[in-house]
Amino acid sequence: MEPYKLATSGYRSQKFTMSFFKANTVSLIYPLPLVALFLLIAASVENFRAGQPVTGSEAIVQSAGRSGMSDLLIPFLIYALLLFGMVVLHELTHALFFLRSCENGWKSIKFGIKSLTPYFHCSEAVKVSVVRRSCLAPLWVLTLPLAVLSLITGNFVLYLLTIVMLFGSGADLWVALKLSKFNGKTCYALDMENEVGITVFVPDGNAVTADSNPGAPDANADTADARSSEADK
Repeated sequence: MEPYKLATSGYRSQKFTMSFFKANTVSLIYPLPLVALFLLIAASVENFRAGQPVTGSEAIVQSAGRSGMSDLLIPFLIYALLLFGMVVLHELTHALFFLRSCENGWKSIKFGIKSLTPYFHCSEAVKVSVVRRSCLAPLWVLTLPLAVLSLITGNFVLYLLTIVMLFGSGADLWVALKLSKFNGKTCYALDMENEVGITVFVPDGNAVTADSNPGAPDANADTADARSSEADK
């Protein structure tokens, strides 16, 4: 749904943003429990394979040795291409989950590259439940199968890609947690293209107190701007 339609239908907006520095920090902190769990499972699998007790880090190194990659692992170019492909699929997965709720279909979907990293943006506001599913989708659709494949094959490159993809979901986990306090059926969320964050539209009278960016415009100002934009059209 176009944001101005929500603003003129009795919705108030709340903005959640963070700096690029915080976004990088979040990407390292939020996925840590998942990374720790994966490394623990990987160590257990490698222990079983080796038939002798080893630490988690030793298990990963032994896996690399069995794959003939004890020195350089794999040619860096191949690894970079694999990683780039996974990042592209990550963003495409987000888009596909958003697409089902876009009134204008692919016209509302935009792909681009920022800081040498592919990104996806949806210009429409969609229900919070859709955004939450979209944020978590790459974890289930891409990273989980990748993790299982790495455990089955014991391939060091797949282990490494799994860990990198888990850390790459840090900002998605942050958004999903921020949206957990909102009603997924009645509230809408709008992805930000030029900022790291999201704007949530809440039915008037049902706004919740949120830990949003202190410098962000207040809800009434956002609503007024949206109405002004509609009037200009």
